[in-house]
Amino acid sequence: MRKKVARAERIGYSQPVQLYEYYLIFPDGDRVETARPPRMTDILDANGFPHRLPLRTEKTLAFRIAGKRTMQQTGLTAEFYLLEQMSAAELLAYVE
Repeated sequence: MRKKVARAERIGYSQPVQLYEYYLIFPDGDRVETARPPRMTDILDANGFPHRLPLRTEKTLAFRIAGKRTMQQTGLTAEFYLLEQMSAAELLAYVE
């Protein structure tokens, strides 16, 4: 009689779970978790959401991404986006 060889698809081995977390780090040190990673070209508001362009005025609180750090552990990848505040002179390019 032949022995049956167990195959991976029959036994149902699962793939390891990898979690992804995304954080925005504001200039004052506040850390906010966000559901999705921002684009590197996004201009973000004080809540971490992208501004609608063009802006109405240059006198608005806006941040851009200055850097990105990634931390990897077993089963977890955390991405930290470092933000810097934009000046009114820089925001003039985005005003209609």
